[in-house]
Amino acid sequence: MALGATGVVNGYSRGGSQNNLSLSTSILGQFGHSSKDFLDYTAFNITYSQILPDGLSPFLFDRAVDTKTLSAGFSQQIYGPFRLGFQTLVNLDTRKEISTDYILEYSRRSYSLLLRYNPALQLGSIGFRVNEFNWTGGSETFGGSGVSPITNGVQRQSE
Repeated sequence: MALGATGVVNGYSRGGSQNNLSLSTSILGQFGHSSKDFLDYTAFNITYSQILPDGLSPFLFDRAVDTKTLSAGFSQQIYGPFRLGFQTLVNLDTRKEISTDYILEYSRRSYSLLLRYNPALQLGSIGFRVNEFNWTGGSETFGGSGVSPITNGVQRQSE
């Protein structure tokens, strides 16, 4: 479970302002580890968000419109490193879908390649992601370069 809060303050040259406080709560889950070749990883997420607006932007494109939303996503390992999933966003006031992406992912321990398509926007993308893989090992310094690894903050050397 995760909780979030974001505040945005906008001031405009003609004296107007629009301030928004966005609050969200999420439930995230995962089953499996992709250690087997077939259907050994399932991930899901559900997020409720609400924006508390104050003021109104003079620009239509900048206004907070979708003030209550529900986002949901699902990813399933199909075979080996291949996963298939979706991510959708719904306006709870109008009960209308805002956006849905369908995702095919090739996921390795250190990186992922993603193909994403949104039919409503007729928009697709190819993505490359470097994954965190919790490196805890040491490394040797670069010989003769004067460069050394820094652990736990800034290292000060006396001359």
